[in-house]
Amino acid sequence: MLERFYEQNREEVAILVKDFLTTDTYPSIPGLQDVATVIATGSVGSGNYDSYSDIDLKVIFPTPEALNEYRVALKEYKKHVRESGEPIQLHAPGVIEDIHRSLSAWLDDDQSREMAQALVIDDPHQQFQKLMSDFRYYPETVHREKIRWMFAELILQIRERFLVAQARGDAYFCGVVRMNIIRIALNTLLLLDKRWSSFDKHLYRDVQSLRAQQPDIFVSIDALLAENDIARAAVLITEIRNYIEDVLVRDGFITKESDQYWIDLRPEFQVKLG
Repeated sequence: MLERFYEQNREEVAILVKDFLTTDTYPSIPGLQDVATVIATGSVGSGNYDSYSDIDLKVIFPTPEALNEYRVALKEYKKHVRESGEPIQLHAPGVIEDIHRSLSAWLDDDQSREMAQALVIDDPHQQFQKLMSDFRYYPETVHREKIRWMFAELILQIRERFLVAQARGDAYFCGVVRMNIIRIALNTLLLLDKRWSSFDKHLYRDVQSLRAQQPDIFVSIDALLAENDIARAAVLITEIRNYIEDVLVRDGFITKESDQYWIDLRPEFQVKLG
């Protein structure tokens, strides 16, 4: 029923999944339709799905008691879905209050992104749509602090990781840290555009729309991705660091400080990358 869902746009996928719920899920779990919200997260939620993707579904309940009532049935139904061959991953169910509490802390960036980008399939009491409106994006103070953390982490990776590995002649670890520096730089660009940080598997695709706005840094990042010489990589990393610092200073997110200042900084709000 859903085997070629990736050929459809998000709105069409939502209709396909709703039909699947109506014909398969709800008849298998009587009463669920009137109680629970069902959302699609992951690549379908973000719009990054393709022929290798599954449809990640999460069922959300209004109370812990409601979840407990359906927990066993959902566990059994998950086996049925797996055996059916449908491209669906049914994730652990949740409770709306627990999700709200977690989002309010602004510490779990993966969850914040997934909930904000989720594709709502069924929301009988509009409980999830209210949640989405409340947590559409970081509050301004949190946003600024997360950007400061990103720059502090960038400096740490350069000074305490890459340069030390370079001095040791450790080509392998230089390569590992180089990729961390690239992911921090690209995610910083996303945050500056008031977009969510991205999963690694979607990150390079997600930043492509920013090339026209920030062409210079992409020249350095593309070159760094292809560079195997450690000394040349160090030059490109410095270019990326200076570019990001200039943009953050220009836009009032940071002031120019010593590298040690950033290494010692412990911002309240970090960014979970991965």
